Amino acid sequence: MTLAELVVLVLKVSVAMMVFSVGLGTRPSELTTLLRVPAKLVGSLVSMNLVMLAIALALALLLPLHHPVKVVLIALALSPVPPILPRKLIRAGGGHDYVMALLFSASVFAIFWIPFAAVVLNRFFPADIRIPPLAIARLVSTTVLGPTLAGVLVGAAAPRVAARLEGPLGKVAGLLLLAGAGLLIAKAAPAMMALVGDGTLLAIALFVLLGLVVGHLIGGPGCVASFEGRFEMIQDGLVVSRTCR
Repeated sequence: MTLAELVVLVLKVSVAMMVFSVGLGTRPSELTTLLRVPAKLVGSLVSMNLVMLAIALALALLLPLHHPVKVVLIALALSPVPPILPRKLIRAGGGHDYVMALLFSASVFAIFWIPFAAVVLNRFFPADIRIPPLAIARLVSTTVLGPTLAGVLVGAAAPRVAARLEGPLGKVAGLLLLAGAGLLIAKAAPAMMALVGDGTLLAIALFVLLGLVVGHLIGGPGCVASFEGRFEMIQDGLVVSRTCR
């Protein structure tokens, strides 16, 4: 096994373990929270998948970036689930039900959206992008949907066992994620340094900044009655709930 294959394996295992550990403390009804609030579901998916993809495409077309950088930037916008989800958002103040519903909904939507978006992107950004729906379904199922549902089922069938496993598994997953990220950075460091000064860092900074602006405009601070007086701020498509004061 090469170093690159090892890094990919460690990252996949860490994400699956992290999602499984949080799923242990999730009730089945929490996964469908957003289905009962269609406006917030549409807003979250639009900000994550449509607006941010349009921004990435604009940056790729307008800035004099290397072709691989453009592809990575667009792939980042297409990526359905960040590895920091969901525990990071829960610790940041997001409601457990809302975070898990977003994770679940975004993952299911990605199976259909990413292959369709790839076809459309080929017209604006010719790169011969071909992403079979089955490949996306397999990836999302093994890293997010499968572990989430497995954790929910274990939590429902054996709540005491789930309560004992949730914390330790989450810590192990976090350590694996850090190890995988460290290996990835170590391997990619020379290539990363070679890109300094050619506009790559500017493109990434603009992408993040515009993502925050989009989240603020679409989610925005303000109380939402359907979420019991909490407000959501969508940051690059990630919804963080805080208590209104």
